[in-house]
Amino acid sequence: MNLENIHSKLAVKKLRIMEYFGVAFDVFRVILKENKLFVVFAFLIIGARIIMSGLEYKYTIDIDYYNISGEQFEIIATLKKIFDALNFVIFIITVIFSGYFHRVIALKIENRENEMDLKDFFLKMLNLIGLIVFGEVILVILGFLGMFGAIIAMFCIVMTLCLSVGIFLYFEAYYIRDIGLLDLADYSLKLCDKNRFRKIFPTIVFEIGAIGVYYAILQIFITDVSVVSVKILISVVLVIILTFIGIYTYALNTVIFLNVEYDYFKNHKDSQFNFKNDDKIEGNPQVLNRFLSRNKDENTSKSDENK
Repeated sequence: MNLENIHSKLAVKKLRIMEYFGVAFDVFRVILKENKLFVVFAFLIIGARIIMSGLEYKYTIDIDYYNISGEQFEIIATLKKIFDALNFVIFIITVIFSGYFHRVIALKIENRENEMDLKDFFLKMLNLIGLIVFGEVILVILGFLGMFGAIIAMFCIVMTLCLSVGIFLYFEAYYIRDIGLLDLADYSLKLCDKNRFRKIFPTIVFEIGAIGVYYAILQIFITDVSVVSVKILISVVLVIILTFIGIYTYALNTVIFLNVEYDYFKNHKDSQFNFKNDDKIEGNPQVLNRFLSRNKDENTSKSDENK
């Protein structure tokens, strides 16, 4: 199945939850075939993040469970901080890659790959990264406030999770459409109406699988294996599995978002977020809504003036 047919399938009707898995797998196969560089990059990012997390995890255990003190403690504590910082940097790279990958998948499905605006995309990602760094700084500051700070930090984390599920469930809109964070809250809430479970259920299924594989790899870091090559081989295989899970999850999230969005536009033709032309909802792969490309709108206006 080519991606143009997938787009038509998503635009014609709201799919059942189980249908999303099959459609996402079709997208997943196309990605593996046509975007091998992305797959390799995803493998490298996931592998690097796991290595940093694994080393940080190992040193945390060394400090907490082994009676380490003096100069050895200082060395391990310093290494832990370094790997913690590197892990955060890799996390930021992962956020950028995740956003870019979601947008690439959506543009491929809508047959608009030539409309990728990298400047606009990276400006949006800078805003998001700024917000993430701000949150991380707050957590670091709270870490110096003892038990009170720990309680406040836990409250902030719980509130962030609640906001993610309650308001920003369809966060893919920020990656895929030309929309800011403030508009995103309103837009995502509208998409969430009667559509929460169809997003939450598939996400939970694959998050559980990904977390299971992730912690299996972390355990390898702290397990003494006499044959190092076996340890490396098992780790590589698990990272490959985790990479495939990650790419498939990107495809699944994008498929669900597009299908829910198309259905929303059909039922809310007067919405401020709606397509410019109602007939574009019916499966035309060249579909554009007001969030996709300011540049294209400007070019169209100039063309009309010339006529």
